[in-house]
Amino acid sequence: MNMNKNSDTSTTNNSISETSNLFAEVVAKILRPIVRLALEKGITLDGFADITKRVFIDVASEHFLIDGRKQTKSRIATLTGINRKEVARIQGASVDGLEKISRKRNRAAQVLTAWLRDERFLDSKGDPMPLKIEGENSFTDLVKSYSGDIPVRTIVDEFKRLGLVESNSEDGRLYLVSRGYVPKSGSEEYLEILGADSQELLETIISNMQVEKKYALYQKKVVYTNVPLDYLAGFRSISARMSQHLLEEMDRWLADHDRDTSPNILGEGKAKVGLGIYQIESIDEADHDL
Repeated sequence: MNMNKNSDTSTTNNSISETSNLFAEVVAKILRPIVRLALEKGITLDGFADITKRVFIDVASEHFLIDGRKQTKSRIATLTGINRKEVARIQGASVDGLEKISRKRNRAAQVLTAWLRDERFLDSKGDPMPLKIEGENSFTDLVKSYSGDIPVRTIVDEFKRLGLVESNSEDGRLYLVSRGYVPKSGSEEYLEILGADSQELLETIISNMQVEKKYALYQKKVVYTNVPLDYLAGFRSISARMSQHLLEEMDRWLADHDRDTSPNILGEGKAKVGLGIYQIESIDEADHDL
């Protein structure tokens, strides 16, 4: 009988060990592009360890409460293996840089979306009208309606920096020349996108791993691994065109069902809902970049 128990225990331990090893491999694969970026930004292992500690502490504080009670430093230390003094130090540090960037980007994106959707700023064909800076149904009206407390000049400068608008010196109006809010390469906004979009993708995958869920979130991809380089430009073109069309359809539907853009919409609760699309492209190192 004791032999059976020992055998069961050994089998369980082996299973745990296999799971831990598999998890370690998965985490290492996820971390590779992040570590590469960290090294490019001059972040060493010690700095990366501090970031990791903060995440462990934040997650333990938010998701591992006991009976809804306030989380204590002692319990956080027990869960994470980080001593209480270090927990207190990290919790006391203020980190809000990305949050400020995110708020700025989100407000600017809201203004852009409103220019594409709000009938006050559309012509008879449903296209965005050129807008005066001041006056009725002007760019100032647009910004004040959708950007909260961000100054009009800040949004104008941001739109010009991103190449979203051009100004006409003759009529003094702003013309929308791009329908997509895409930050400049290498800008801080891309770091915010890296954090937000990667988190959302991982949360979708992890959510679908939960066997008790009654439904799965949409998570599919199409990938081929031996496509000649000659056809990359064609795929980039067709994927951009078809994806843009789908996202615009989703955007219209969500705008009609979101309280921020459709204040009269009825219903209970609040949910963040969306669909993300990204292109996959990895060129064999033996070949030259295109």
